[in-house]
Amino acid sequence: MKTNYITEIGYQVPSMFDAILEGYDSSETPVNRYRFYKRAYDEIRAGEWRYHDPDKYGRRHSNLTNLPKPLRKHLYVYKNGIQRRLKSVDVVNSQVLLLLTILPEAIEGYSTFKEVVEEGIFYEILPVLCAKSRPDGKYKSYIPEKRKDLKKDYFQYVYGDPNLDYIWTSDIYQAMYDHFPEIHQHIDTLKLCKGYRYPAREMQKAESSIIIDYVCTKAANKGLLIAQIYDSILCLEEDVEPVKQLMIEGFKTKNLSVNLRIE
Repeated sequence: MKTNYITEIGYQVPSMFDAILEGYDSSETPVNRYRFYKRAYDEIRAGEWRYHDPDKYGRRHSNLTNLPKPLRKHLYVYKNGIQRRLKSVDVVNSQVLLLLTILPEAIEGYSTFKEVVEEGIFYEILPVLCAKSRPDGKYKSYIPEKRKDLKKDYFQYVYGDPNLDYIWTSDIYQAMYDHFPEIHQHIDTLKLCKGYRYPAREMQKAESSIIIDYVCTKAANKGLLIAQIYDSILCLEEDVEPVKQLMIEGFKTKNLSVNLRIE
């Protein structure tokens, strides 16, 4: 979807504050979050579109990729003079799924790890493994409200410098070491030999290959109105099924099955 199809974010002040509270992180102030959301809103309302060519790792950055997720549901487009809301087709456990693209399939534990990830239940299984490795650790009494912290800790484990104390002493580091030792060793070896940023960059390249090179290209050829936000696609409601099929096909190019969520 060319970005000039998206003409306005429709929200009023009460829902603006609802959006500010959604996913609120105590490390930031409500005022800072409000200013960030308001700036994103004002830029799109004013038609100030930023759309860059892919960076050297294949990611595209635009107003839409920078738009806070709680505001995306307020986007709409005009088609045939009619205002139309957009649906988001998202990949469940996307970053863990992309990790599979840099793991050798022959590695011990790969098939079990892949099954958990492709079923979309990795973040449900991970705290259980953490509690087994450290019964008195951070995730000994996990509740769904801790999911944001869990994902943050996992991202630090995969993308961070393993020499930092808070990473190699973390519950997730220990859980991966105990329950998926060969996968853990492979990730550590990649970081040691090629730099700790290497896994993230290779995963970004895989994401770009799937989403931009395959899904977006095929969708454009079919005349679908779509917008890409990293590993998710915005589209019209009647185009959800064709977009889902393209995403399934795209991940199959990497020998992966994908679990999709519609919002």
